[in-house]
Amino acid sequence: MRPRSLVTATESVEESPDERTQFLADLMRDLASVVIFGEELEHRIVNPWLDSMRAQFGNAASTLREAAAEQLAVDEKLEVPLLDAAEALDHFAKLRLHLGSGEDLSGSARTAVNKAKDLLERIGPEITAHVSPKRLTDQLAVIRRQLAMLAAQADKAAQNGGMEELQAKASEMGLKVLNIAQYGVNRLAPNLRSALLAAGRQLHVSETERLYLDGGASVARIVGNVKTAIDQFNLAMQPVLP
Repeated sequence: MRPRSLVTATESVEESPDERTQFLADLMRDLASVVIFGEELEHRIVNPWLDSMRAQFGNAASTLREAAAEQLAVDEKLEVPLLDAAEALDHFAKLRLHLGSGEDLSGSARTAVNKAKDLLERIGPEITAHVSPKRLTDQLAVIRRQLAMLAAQADKAAQNGGMEELQAKASEMGLKVLNIAQYGVNRLAPNLRSALLAAGRQLHVSETERLYLDGGASVARIVGNVKTAIDQFNLAMQPVLP
């Protein structure tokens, strides 16, 4: 079982995969999580987000090392790149922080994310082949309905409070969008992946936005960003869903 600190994608691989496919699918989910959070470092460079991300990358390093020891990793010639990625993730997770260490921290994060990306680009097509366009469309339809409920929640939060709950739910939905974007969605419509990544990232980082005693300006900004991201998602879905 993967560590619970790593948020996994919705199950996208068709039912009853063989052992090799399941192994690669598990790797893909873990690597995608590293890339998703790593590319948001500018939003997560302060605590509590930074500590959480460093712990997550440390757990990912352990997971990749365990995977590298599997015979399937040896058969697929993945053991060396998995260990290299694990080392880079550990370096970021354990880097000693001090005044002025921001550049070192950003550099180590980029190195780790790039290694994860390389593996993801190698593994991704193998898994995407097992994910039918219909399955993607069905999952996107569910997400669209969930986002409609989130938009209604955003309207109520702006009037009646509940902003922390809204931010948490928006971030959860953003992660779903970002994850499904990894599974060959451009088969459904041109440039769909980039549109989903943009909308998903805006939703996902909403949990990091600060609320201030500023007469409601920060509330309006967060609510506006959430609703804009939902609109972007719905616009991207027009060629895909009736």
